Amino acid sequence: DPLNPALAVEVMARAVESGEADGELKMSDVAYWVGTQVLDPKQSSQKPGKSIYVKARDLFGKIRAFAKAVEACQRALQLDPGDPELLDSLKNLEAERTMQEGGYAAAGGQEGGFRKMVRDLAQQRALEQEEGVAKASSALDQTIERRRAEYQALRDDVDRAQKLVAALLQKETAEADEESIQLLRELWEKTGQYRFKVRMGDVRIRQFQRQGRNLRVAVKADPENRALRKQLQELAARQLQFELEEYTERVQNYPTDLGLRFELGKRLFAVGKYDEAIASFQQAKGDPRYRAASHEFLGRSYAVRGWLEEAIEALRQGIESHPSKEDRLGLSLRYQLMTVLKQSAIKSRSLDQAKEAQKIASQVLQTDINFADIRQQVEEVRKLVDELEKSRA
Repeated sequence: DPLNPALAVEVMARAVESGEADGELKMSDVAYWVGTQVLDPKQSSQKPGKSIYVKARDLFGKIRAFAKAVEACQRALQLDPGDPELLDSLKNLEAERTMQEGGYAAAGGQEGGFRKMVRDLAQQRALEQEEGVAKASSALDQTIERRRAEYQALRDDVDRAQKLVAALLQKETAEADEESIQLLRELWEKTGQYRFKVRMGDVRIRQFQRQGRNLRVAVKADPENRALRKQLQELAARQLQFELEEYTERVQNYPTDLGLRFELGKRLFAVGKYDEAIASFQQAKGDPRYRAASHEFLGRSYAVRGWLEEAIEALRQGIESHPSKEDRLGLSLRYQLMTVLKQSAIKSRSLDQAKEAQKIASQVLQTDINFADIRQQVEEVRKLVDELEKSRA
């Protein structure tokens, strides 16, 4: 049903998720196009509600399509003009849009449709292959020099500083990143606006991600190289520690932002601080956008702590708030519930729980046979059911 905006925004979410997992997939292009369909009333069989526009806003923000994120936020505000969160979000997004000065509109998302976008992207990449990395081209260097000269002429102009930062970040080099970080630090110290400190952190995270991609490529080319593998592991550990500190600070500055609570919870979970992670996810679930995913992490955290009854209840609530069985989150919620039910059945010798685990495992297998180790889990749960049935005979 391509005209259903609720389904379209879910496709957009999966594209963003895939792009975050592997930047080489270029899934942000797909996410952008699908998102434009959500915002186009001519492409919808029904009028999107506020929650659809809010989700589109957040997803556009993740792929840094700020012009579209602003548009989505404005649509949501038309449906709820007094929402303070939306008003604050719109202000921040408009600042980001100004800072970025466009970007995605050139992909053809509005004019020419998807085929034009794909054709334009193909032409652009072909040109990059012939001329080298486009962002290191003389044209971009000239833009940077022009922005730098404009800023040097009037250093108190925050807008000029942001334009220079936006140009520098297009280079995607360590030197340009460091210069942009220094500019952002000056803006933060000069204005006292914490959003510039947040942007500094985002640039650092992007540096980690770029280094990680390069190391993964090197490891893939030389899988027996232990030194490269160690470098990748150490880099991942440093990135995780940095992000943990960064999101801890962001939560302190924006205590009512439940999205930041969710992101902090993920980092706390990753470093094994399960009790603190539980506290974060318990707050994050108050936002409908993060409710189901928060319940999934709560279930996993409770399970690690050995609190199986709490884990089962949290995962059931997550499934109730996210009824889809086929997307990644829906599958993960059910997979996690199956594993906890299996643990509980082994511990309590409960045939009912074992049978429920078997049923859920079968559903996951029939939906995606390659999901995690579901084939092995199906066999193990089946053996557990047989064992418990024999013990009762």
